[in-house]
Amino acid sequence: MIAPRRQAEAIAAALGSPVRFHELTRDEAKAAMTPSMPAELADDTLDILASPNPAELRVSPDVQQVLGRAPHPFADWATRNLNAFR
Repeated sequence: MIAPRRQAEAIAAALGSPVRFHELTRDEAKAAMTPSMPAELADDTLDILASPNPAELRVSPDVQQVLGRAPHPFADWATRNLNAFR
């Protein structure tokens, strides 16, 4: 799992220019999530994202089985999708 701040850093590196990262408070994140999901699910999701267990931090071997290829780093994805950020 790659943290959102690290995602922004990878996108900035691919762009060659700074990307502003705005971290939401838990209440702000929940407010953004609840229009599309129940509040309890938003709370559970935020709990998981705040404290992932060791298994959630590892790339599963299922990724290769599902995609039919080895997993790639987020930075590779950011570079391949650079036009989406311009």
